[in-house]
Amino acid sequence: MKEYEVLRKKYSLPNLKELEQDFGFEEIEEQKYLLRAIVKKIIDTIETHAKLLEEIINPEASISNMNEASSFNEEEKPLILKNYKKLLFYHRSHMQINLNYDEKSFADFLNTFYEDWHKIKVDLNTIIGKMKNSWKKDVKTKIELGYFG
Repeated sequence: MKEYEVLRKKYSLPNLKELEQDFGFEEIEEQKYLLRAIVKKIIDTIETHAKLLEEIINPEASISNMNEASSFNEEEKPLILKNYKKLLFYHRSHMQINLNYDEKSFADFLNTFYEDWHKIKVDLNTIIGKMKNSWKKDVKTKIELGYFG
């Protein structure tokens, strides 16, 4: 995308192919506020992962949340909280810069987040792997079934 290449050189932005692989915004076409559109796709990913981590930190009364949350011990929970806080920081940063569009602010956000994203992604891979594997275990859970009809 020609417009992104101009912005990439101007602000030393990450490689577009790498961003597309991580955040899947192939459908974004050239537009006036290209960086805003790219960052919005990133925010969608941030929201999804933050919600997932929040469900571990503070599980609602659902079987899935309780099962997955119970697979983490007290030593692992600080890693979850650390990444949750990072994701919420970036989410709130986006909310702030989105109030008054400034190309440089969006470029700075993209550069800062993407540098941190590599570390967050490694931690998320570990956390999500543990959540996934919690379903392989035969966990004894007391389930009280209420009225179904």
